[in-house]
Amino acid sequence: MILMTSQVLPHVKKPATILIVEAHPDDAAIFAGGTLVRLAEEGHTLVNLCSTYGEKGTLDRSMTREKMIDIQKSESLRAADVIGISEVIFLGIPDGELQPELELRQQYTEIIRRVQPDFVFSFDPHIPYDPHPDHQATSRTIYEACLNCHLPLVFPDQLADGLKPHYVNRFFGWESSNPNTYVDITASLETKLRALEKYESQMQMILDETRNRSSRAGIDVPISRETTSKEFIREWITTEAQRIGKHANCQHAEAFNSIGFSAVRIIVEQLETEE
Repeated sequence: MILMTSQVLPHVKKPATILIVEAHPDDAAIFAGGTLVRLAEEGHTLVNLCSTYGEKGTLDRSMTREKMIDIQKSESLRAADVIGISEVIFLGIPDGELQPELELRQQYTEIIRRVQPDFVFSFDPHIPYDPHPDHQATSRTIYEACLNCHLPLVFPDQLADGLKPHYVNRFFGWESSNPNTYVDITASLETKLRALEKYESQMQMILDETRNRSSRAGIDVPISRETTSKEFIREWITTEAQRIGKHANCQHAEAFNSIGFSAVRIIVEQLETEE
């Protein structure tokens, strides 16, 4: 187990460029928000790639897709400001329709070659199963893109358009069932919570869904009708950070599966072992 405390990326000698790839606008903030805040504070450049607008994330039957897109874009940009993300890119693929196929890998590869990131954060591609198909498609496809984006004969038309092959140094997978890296987010937890509050529509939907599902299942959960989405999210995120922190011997933490590529993986893991 590796616990990153003083620096999130201890072997990086200069500010790095970090690409964050999520399926929906709030994914990264939920699973990695505290770590991303720390990375921004350390001077690294953060670029967020949102594959969909998450526009189907509503229980309101009167809501339109167009209005939800506007809401999600606005909330995402406000949250990015809180975290310290420099750029937000929207692919605009319809919510719930991401497919782990060649076209998506081509799109991800193009973004990687444009941004030229040193590190990529996304869903762990090695999780056994994620019930959301968009999460599955994102995790598998972005990892495949990271693995092969340095090869000039992979999507050569992108090079003809002026892009360059690129090596990604390391991949950090969140929501991992087998994490090997923990980041102490005790000092950045409040900023993460403030960022999540910007996703007002989604946090309210999560609260409403929790109420509805628990009621239908006959489960008594400590959520009253007066509980606000802000209170609910604070309790949920803080409790989860405390749970992960117990594994890392700190108060609050986030967990990742840190995956290297070929020789870089061997060198970095040797450095970490020697510390």
